[in-house]
Amino acid sequence: MDQRTNPEALRRRWEELKKVNPKMRIRDAADVLQTPEMLLLLAGCGVEATRLNGNWGELVPRLTDVGHVMALTRNDYAIHEVKGVYENIEPSPQHILVLGEPMDLRIFPRSWSYGFAVRMQSARGILEGLQFFDRYGRAVHKIYLTDKSDRAAFEGLRQSFADRNAVDEIELPSPPERQSDHPDADIDIEKLRSGWERLQDTHDFYPLLKSCKVGREQAMRLIGSQWATRMPNSSLDTLLHKAVEHKTPFMTFVSSPGVVQIYTGRAYNIKRLDNWLNILDPEFNLHLREDAMASTWLVRKPSSDGIISSLEVYDEQGETIAIFYGKRKPGIPEDEQWRELLRSLPIEEEAYV
Repeated sequence: MDQRTNPEALRRRWEELKKVNPKMRIRDAADVLQTPEMLLLLAGCGVEATRLNGNWGELVPRLTDVGHVMALTRNDYAIHEVKGVYENIEPSPQHILVLGEPMDLRIFPRSWSYGFAVRMQSARGILEGLQFFDRYGRAVHKIYLTDKSDRAAFEGLRQSFADRNAVDEIELPSPPERQSDHPDADIDIEKLRSGWERLQDTHDFYPLLKSCKVGREQAMRLIGSQWATRMPNSSLDTLLHKAVEHKTPFMTFVSSPGVVQIYTGRAYNIKRLDNWLNILDPEFNLHLREDAMASTWLVRKPSSDGIISSLEVYDEQGETIAIFYGKRKPGIPEDEQWRELLRSLPIEEEAYV
């Protein structure tokens, strides 16, 4: 067992890292130490972790009893935090929907391989909650208790779903390399364009990409300016400040390998810290690595409710960092104020280079 997976070695290296950067998030520490985040969690000093039994379809509905919590979903360059109650939960083998406000999630339980009830020391004091990981030890979702949480209900949940047969050693496979997009020349652009023009629901977009064997950001490049316009990467900062100024609500989507987390509402406090663009509101926080934004697209998709417009941000690998839509519900046309904000964004010549 090498230093990347040996618990004692990991614990020592993490303690040394925290002395240099005490505010470093565990996800970022795992990247620095080149180890799965889950192993770092289990090796950490001052951490108590109870392995859960994997009955996610039963566990998630029980979260309602815990009351007010903070839900966190992140990818490499975006962190999405919402406070609220897990309500209106619809479980199925394929996905678990959480359809409350502001807690709005699409959970894919097949990607949840491990879960733990965690109690840990942090710079802000004792943190308690649940953490879920995929088969590679990558965090897919985290839930933290707040001052308003029902701690007795949380303890009951922990006891009910504790895995009494859990083994101490966990071996994790290495995650697969990201598959490169097919060459542009191999994409049937006419099929992509005709399918795009016939879209009736934004949920049909991913199946369209899959049927055309095209990457999401690749599709933006190929579809043409009628449907996707490349924008300056500063567009997101401009959009968020305009949304605050004009009191325009919007929807923010951030995905991990096992969850899509959505916030719908207004933003009030936009702040830049180092390389991070942040929304810092009482019930919603969003943190975006600006220096990782490789391309930004204004995207239009037809639907049965009319054109749906979004601003989408991608990293240099063509992976989605975050997506922003106007606030809407199925059956309701897109908010004209949102469209006006998008139309007001400047388009620079360099955006097309």
